[in-house]
Amino acid sequence: MSKKKQRLNRHLFGKSKHSNTSSQKSHPTTIMSAQSTGFSPSQPCHEVDLHNLGLHDAKELIKKTARKASEDAETVLFIHGYNSGTAIQGFIRGGSLEQSLNAKGITGEFYSKGAGATYFDPSTRDN
Repeated sequence: MSKKKQRLNRHLFGKSKHSNTSSQKSHPTTIMSAQSTGFSPSQPCHEVDLHNLGLHDAKELIKKTARKASEDAETVLFIHGYNSGTAIQGFIRGGSLEQSLNAKGITGEFYSKGAGATYFDPSTRDN
């Protein structure tokens, strides 16, 4: 490691031995396959296509839609794709979305529909 990089790391992280590790552990969301669990979405299932959105706009739309789905007790299918990057997929399936929703008192389950789409099923929905 170059001296410049060492000085930068010491400035950012102090003299900690574990400068490259995060102090917070991430707890990814457990994503179950909709097909393997026998999950069936509510009818009608609200579909949200996120293909033409940037990450920031997609996050805002996802959170707004999930809150509305929880109020209406309906399932949402987020179509995020996977070929041109997985940032939106990572936000939905990686646990960040679930943490954000839980902080607002919204709970639910996430189910994958292949690599390019994810269902959100609020726990308020009657089965």
